[in-house]
Amino acid sequence: MQLRRLIDVPDTRLNSSIPLSLTLPVFVLVVFLLSCSSLPTREDFKGTAFRDERQAQDFALTDQFGVSRSLHGDYAGEVVVLTFLYTECPDVCPVMANHLREIATVLEEEGSEAQIVVVSVDPEGDTVDSVLEYSNRWKMTDRWTYLVGEEAELKEVWRAYYIDPYVHGPGRAVETPVAQSADRPSGGVSALVEQSGRVIHSAPIYIIDGEALMRSAFTLPFEWQDVIHDVKLVGG
Repeated sequence: MQLRRLIDVPDTRLNSSIPLSLTLPVFVLVVFLLSCSSLPTREDFKGTAFRDERQAQDFALTDQFGVSRSLHGDYAGEVVVLTFLYTECPDVCPVMANHLREIATVLEEEGSEAQIVVVSVDPEGDTVDSVLEYSNRWKMTDRWTYLVGEEAELKEVWRAYYIDPYVHGPGRAVETPVAQSADRPSGGVSALVEQSGRVIHSAPIYIIDGEALMRSAFTLPFEWQDVIHDVKLVGG
């Protein structure tokens, strides 16, 4: 009754002479307006919300089972939690993996179909076998997709998502770490790790909605419950 008073929808129960062809478009319009009013704003996100509608770059890599996966092809219409790890990482990655396990547990319990996707930042050390063993170790084998590839393939993904890993220590090339933030392309994603002989990399989490739009980003330290909040906010 309140909705009828607000928009003055004809009451077909009282006036059976009004054809359905007239009342149906009004009903559709009401549903559309109500759905638009519930869309999240930047202030609703717990993570750093993107200022504009930024399409997530598509990519195709190989998962822990040796199967080729693409972001837009395999996860079309699904919310994706995207991050970057490597199996020999001693500090940031275990923290992130633990967060992801907590996130997966809650999302599974609540019946969410959001997908967790991990991209390697170590093309030399991460292989199909090693990421499968890592997934087993964290009890995430069937709960995330851990993607590996050749250096040239991975570099394209890193560039698209503002990741610039490099190796600190003798024997391998060192690149300047320039990891840009989600909110300011000229800024820097925090959470860099400095460990001799280890890959130094930023460790953001991106929330990508079902239309493949990048909606928010997290960098350590953060509460994993906040990631779940943003996943739900965009329909996950």
